[in-house]
Amino acid sequence: QCMVYLPMLRSYILSGQYLSNLNSENPLGTGGKILLEFAELTKQMWAGKYANKAPQRFRGALSKARNKYATTEQQDAQEFLADMLDALHEDSNKVKKKPMVPPLDDDWVEKTALHRVGLEAWRRYLRRDRSVIASTIMGQTLNRVTCPVCHHTSTSFDPFSMLSVPVPAFEKMMVRCKILRRATSLNCPRALCIQSLVRPKQDLDTFSKSDLESDIDMDLDADPDAAPPSAILEQYIVEVSRLSEIGVLKASLAEMCGISAGALLLCEAETTPTPSEGAAFIRQNPFVTYIPVNEARPCAELSQLGNEGAEGSQGDDPDGMVIELMAFELTLKEWPSVQVFAQDLINGSFSTKSLNGMDLEDARFLLEKQLYGHRKECRRFDLRPERIINMMSKCLWPRTTADFRRGLRIEYLGDRNQKLPGTVIDVLVNEDNPDKTKVLVHFDHLASKWAEKFTLDDFLQKKIAPLYTKVTPRAIPIEGTLYHRHSGHYFGNTSFLHFHNEWSMARAGAHIMAQAARFLHEDQSTSGGHWIATCQRALGKAIDIILDIDKAYVDRVLRDCDDKFVYKKPNDQIKKSTYDASSLNDLLEKKMTEIFTFLPFVIKMRRAAPNIRRNGVAVEKENEEEPFPFTIFRCVGSLVMGRMHFVLEWRTPDGGKSNEGLLYSMPTAWIHKPSWKLYKDKIDSQSKGESLLHPLVPTSNDKSVDIGNCLTEYCKEQTLDWRCPKCKDFRDAKQSMSMWRLPDLLNFHIKRFNCTARWREKISTRVDFPLTGLDMSNWCSAESPAHQRGESTIYDLIGVVNHIGGMTGGHYIARCKATSCGPTGSEEIAHTFAGTGASGFPHGTPGEPGELEGESAPTGWRLSRGKEKDPPSVLTEERAKAIGRSAEPLWLQFDDDVVEPIPPRHVVSEMAYVLFYRRRNLTPSNVASYCTLE
Repeated sequence: QCMVYLPMLRSYILSGQYLSNLNSENPLGTGGKILLEFAELTKQMWAGKYANKAPQRFRGALSKARNKYATTEQQDAQEFLADMLDALHEDSNKVKKKPMVPPLDDDWVEKTALHRVGLEAWRRYLRRDRSVIASTIMGQTLNRVTCPVCHHTSTSFDPFSMLSVPVPAFEKMMVRCKILRRATSLNCPRALCIQSLVRPKQDLDTFSKSDLESDIDMDLDADPDAAPPSAILEQYIVEVSRLSEIGVLKASLAEMCGISAGALLLCEAETTPTPSEGAAFIRQNPFVTYIPVNEARPCAELSQLGNEGAEGSQGDDPDGMVIELMAFELTLKEWPSVQVFAQDLINGSFSTKSLNGMDLEDARFLLEKQLYGHRKECRRFDLRPERIINMMSKCLWPRTTADFRRGLRIEYLGDRNQKLPGTVIDVLVNEDNPDKTKVLVHFDHLASKWAEKFTLDDFLQKKIAPLYTKVTPRAIPIEGTLYHRHSGHYFGNTSFLHFHNEWSMARAGAHIMAQAARFLHEDQSTSGGHWIATCQRALGKAIDIILDIDKAYVDRVLRDCDDKFVYKKPNDQIKKSTYDASSLNDLLEKKMTEIFTFLPFVIKMRRAAPNIRRNGVAVEKENEEEPFPFTIFRCVGSLVMGRMHFVLEWRTPDGGKSNEGLLYSMPTAWIHKPSWKLYKDKIDSQSKGESLLHPLVPTSNDKSVDIGNCLTEYCKEQTLDWRCPKCKDFRDAKQSMSMWRLPDLLNFHIKRFNCTARWREKISTRVDFPLTGLDMSNWCSAESPAHQRGESTIYDLIGVVNHIGGMTGGHYIARCKATSCGPTGSEEIAHTFAGTGASGFPHGTPGEPGELEGESAPTGWRLSRGKEKDPPSVLTEERAKAIGRSAEPLWLQFDDDVVEPIPPRHVVSEMAYVLFYRRRNLTPSNVASYCTLE
């Protein structure tokens, strides 16, 4: 549709001039078949006799000439246009036998004036290619590549029939990511201060790789732009390619913040609308949940996430130009000395002689035993207790029914090669026959209804074995979600917690309290400072109590296991312990009950995530929530069936329902200055950038760019891996491009389809383009004919191809500016055409005043559908008459067999894919050669 509205080409076809130039012997063409069928179709379209026409003969010829069009699969309009222009050019090429044309000599190019080089390059092009397409549609670009070493510049002039311009603003995207760090004694010093440093006894005299307590994670020569150790919440701006995977974004973020990518959890925010009425505290701290993103998906999908209402999404970014994400640091960190030791074991750095004959596993067990319960536990580092628990399981292994103990960790070895870890949760004493006493075992990650009873015979027959005899320890930490609530209302930001599978529930509770310190007021100078100080001290004291009792339990059980060679001994050779920790567990419960009155919150455990309604209140089910069990007899893996959910029930000093005195506070974000400066520079450059288009172009909004920005991006300087002909080596050369020779008919292809090896997307950004007055002089070389000879650089729009759909399929709609043309190709192409109206286009309908007779009568498709199928309604006829009498130019929309007029303001849309422009003042030689003038 757009091609048959191109001036000169339309006249060239309708007047029959193409017959004298038909080149049926060109091996690069189609034997003239495409030109003949296209001419026949054009004549039918401008005969004024049809409402619609199925181009079956044209499609048949095209299918034979280009095999990819033989199927029913959808094809790209830009590729089809390029193939059509190439076929029409070769079928009408006046050069019957193309001569061999040597390229321009580099030395001659370097010594000759640029305008002469450009003219010679065009002459050499015309020696092989002379057709209506070459004269009216082909242009030239000037390409220069400069070597950064010898400064040699290679100059070339390349012909083009269409400019494929990118959408610059959306090739890359900016992501603002906030990172919530794990709580440590460095960023929560008041609540997690290390009151006493009990230096562990170092039995491994030869082990001197690092001090057991050294904080080797602190780098005194760190990057000055890095976040301080006191930062809890950090903010970074990351620029990534739209089609790079989210994992690449995560890796870039990890490099900026210094946290390994494996220790980061990247999430998107979901905000529950906060009611306008209610407590001010709840409105100021809306309930925000986070959902982990799929790191294997492209970053372009992040732009579709709803950032509305996300914490920090408003305010410093009013234009919404960046994507908001939240990242959570893994709340576990291994002791540095254990990491070094483990790596040395893997690398074989230690010899048996250096360890005084000890087995490597024995040496590591003794090291971890010394660190267990250290004051830096839960405040700086978190020890994996699998070896400790394995040894405790061996030491507490029963030989008689009297040796049965609650909390014993075992593994069940079933008949079908089952290996299930579990915990003895109860001892079922048979007072009449003690030998028949049984134990009730609850298996990890299973419901309590699957608990089973076992006798001593099961232990002796090795159906039950010490934990980790054959079961492999869980490598991935267990993850939980932490919520905040007060008086039934959920509020604030949720966060993620991580636990080792073998931690006791008491140790897990200490971890929850330590990580909750991130949301606790640190400023004691505010009102309620005494309450804040009391809560901070109580929090640290509660953690100390748990660590001390947990360590006392382990030390008492392993008291007789100081042998340096104990870990690798068989179970039957290890001295057994008969210690019963019931009194120790009772002491823990008593002390925690006493200190709970001084804590700002109570911890509760849920079986599922809360179902939050719009007012922030959850729909609670019966028996869905219970107080957190501070016990040393159950481990995390024993109580968890899936994802863990914890609630901090915040309270005020007086315990009332008022929000006054709540100590919840989201920490202030530390901002990464280099990335923030990069973001600000881009915002400033965009806000200061002026459109290079005609002043009549509509102003771009925040979600659109104009065609001038696309052309600037197309012509911008780029770095190219290029082999310099003088240096004889590959260099990172600078390539620049500009327009040299502009054609009368200028076509643009907006690159809306972005593809990589794995992902692809359609860019739906609106590109604003002028209907009249596109001035191309800004992108022409200063030495080009446009500037030197005063050639016209003003263009007016005559057609648009719109694409509706996505990457896998869609639909095309054409919009064309209606201009007068007779069936023999007579058309108005006045040099002074201003583009403000369709001069010469008749504003009447047949049978009314203003109807033209003869060959100059209005031709083209009838509006709406043909009478033989679907007569146009009165409304359609009246609409056509009104638009026809309008002073504005007439634009027609072609949607399959439906043709209807549209207002000019609807021509520019986010669907625009291929644009057709004509020079306002056409080249006189082309007018004389191809037009039939009235």
